[in-house]
Amino acid sequence: MENGIPGLFLQERSGDFLLKKESRRSGRMGRSRLYLIFLLCLFIMFAGSFPHEAVGDEVEEVVVTATRVETPVKEVGSSVTVITGDEMKKHGDRYLGDTLRRVAGISVTRSGGPGTLTSVYMRGLKSGNVLVLVNGVEVNDPSSISRDFDFGTLTVEDVERIEIIRGPQSVLYGSDAVGGVINIITKKGIKGRGYSLGVEYGSFETRSIQGSVRAGWSDSLLALTFSSHHTGGISVANASNGNDERDGFGKESITLNGETAINEHLRINFFGKYEETETDLDDYNNATFLFQDDLFYTQDLDRFTGKAEVSLDIFEGRFENIFGIMGTSTQRKLSDDPDSINPDWKRFSYWGKWRRVYYQGNYYLSDHLTLTGGIEAEEEKFFQDEQGSVFFKESISEKATRTESYFAQVLYASDFISGGAGARVDSHDRFGDELTYRLHASVNLGETGILLRASYGTGFKAPTLFQLYSKKYGDPNLKPEKTKGFDAGVEGDFLDGTLSGKFTWFYID
Repeated sequence: MENGIPGLFLQERSGDFLLKKESRRSGRMGRSRLYLIFLLCLFIMFAGSFPHEAVGDEVEEVVVTATRVETPVKEVGSSVTVITGDEMKKHGDRYLGDTLRRVAGISVTRSGGPGTLTSVYMRGLKSGNVLVLVNGVEVNDPSSISRDFDFGTLTVEDVERIEIIRGPQSVLYGSDAVGGVINIITKKGIKGRGYSLGVEYGSFETRSIQGSVRAGWSDSLLALTFSSHHTGGISVANASNGNDERDGFGKESITLNGETAINEHLRINFFGKYEETETDLDDYNNATFLFQDDLFYTQDLDRFTGKAEVSLDIFEGRFENIFGIMGTSTQRKLSDDPDSINPDWKRFSYWGKWRRVYYQGNYYLSDHLTLTGGIEAEEEKFFQDEQGSVFFKESISEKATRTESYFAQVLYASDFISGGAGARVDSHDRFGDELTYRLHASVNLGETGILLRASYGTGFKAPTLFQLYSKKYGDPNLKPEKTKGFDAGVEGDFLDGTLSGKFTWFYID
């Protein structure tokens, strides 16, 4: 019932009246509506400003994650899954975690309602052993305990497709890619123009608006996607135990993806994505081992991901040179004020930053043989500041680590057999040099429609900054985890086309 005080209302609970703040989302997210209004204006202008051209014919589907060059799926020896945006739309997916639940070899756990911690596990390995990319940019959080990625706030409105590569991929991606790689590829511009605008309203006070502009003119492509999503949510704590306070979630995001050709040899690509979210949480009762209502407990998240590349082709296009910089910044703030249910208060802040400069060269020796090599230099930082009445708080001043990497691979492809081999050296400023390698092959049995594939690779996982520098839980003497993995499989149509499927055997040590 309203009490006439701005920003406050009274809630009745078990005969008592509890003073509860209106969600701070109304203020923080209100600022974001300003840029959504701006984007709507851009949407209207863009919708009519580009000349309309027909969209070109579809080309053979390829993946870029498995080899870091465009490669048909049938030429990749690893177990690969590609999920398109149309498939996600068909299933009515809103959150990426819901999409990944349907993928073989992947399990997903979520700690509560929308926006809460969502972890993804691949082939039984921990979530910190799965490397997550957005357009090739690492988004694993350096400030988290195991340097994993929280899928809880990730929605699907700007996703073109998802490429999932199972097994050790450290040769191309370094630490964290022990269990596999998930690459989320956002929508790109198209020749001509295309635009969309959608508004939804539903149960639990759920409302959303999303739109996109995709266009192309001359030698340039541009895609702009924006969304605003809010829900009143459900109680994370069990309502049957008297926990009836609903835990809402709100998110604003914008994604920009573009490319332009300066001339026939020089091309520039750029990508940027900004997200801000606010999630209402419930607290964990250490006495009952259950969640309970917490009226003021929220998590704010701000994440920026970006990349810029320059590609230069020489030797009549046979030698592609890519120079780039990419990075991610993630800030998480957990805030809780005392109330009549939970007397504790806390202000926890976590910040993680990762950036990389790199060069990659792709030399196409012939229609069948490709050489790829590269040099990378990266740095990651984190700090945490924990204040409050709770006993487990800890603050850690800014810590950083740096790695230089060198990798090379050779790829062979033909109508019958394809394969490749690669090696990588990561020179870590704390752990020294780590060597990883990988072999893979596939055999196409032609008219039978059957494909045989196999791969073997090694990987490593460096201890996270938290695991090294936390005074309470860390150990400065930790060493990198090393692993090796093998898989073999067959896929295609069997029994005269009455059965279609993929069968995979894998081993990880």
